[in-house]
Amino acid sequence: AWTEYMIRGDAKTVESLRKRAADGSAAAQYNLGIRHLRGRGVKKDEAAGLTFLKKSAAQDYQRASDKLKELEKSAVKEQANDARP
Repeated sequence: AWTEYMIRGDAKTVESLRKRAADGSAAAQYNLGIRHLRGRGVKKDEAAGLTFLKKSAAQDYQRASDKLKELEKSAVKEQANDARP
């Protein structure tokens, strides 16, 4: 019952976030981006997550800018590790 409640709650939250993001809310875009990256309440989709984070950062939403920088550093580190023999 608890899991079912949480799924319904997530669905309502995601629906609300989508509407607010479409209206240009940087905070909603950031939250949807994070949800897509983690697969929380939505299908895990890194490309969609990055798109939402970039839209949010373009509006000077600091948390989105910080997360994009963090992800970029992580990707560079992974590439460096993959390049090692």
